[in-house]
Amino acid sequence: MKPRSFAAFALVLPLCLALIDCTGDEEHEEPKLCQEISSVCHTAGETDVDSEICHEQAHYGDLEICEEIYDECMATCEAVLGIGGAGGAGGAGGSAH
Repeated sequence: MKPRSFAAFALVLPLCLALIDCTGDEEHEEPKLCQEISSVCHTAGETDVDSEICHEQAHYGDLEICEEIYDECMATCEAVLGIGGAGGAGGAGGSAH
């Protein structure tokens, strides 16, 4: 994650952790986009701080936030899990040499 993005998430994370109990009994309906992020980032977040931040952000259920973080969070969490197809020369995340 970019340092600026990480700093923004790090500021919001304590709030999210205070408001959200991932294993709690309280039911809440998340937008599908948020569900996708939280699902992919759940396991990745157990070993990676950036993925945990993405997971918690998505559980907040704010569609606007999920739309903003989707691409970066999915790439981060998929990379931690070793899944996905982004990257390589010319692909998303690739660089010109």
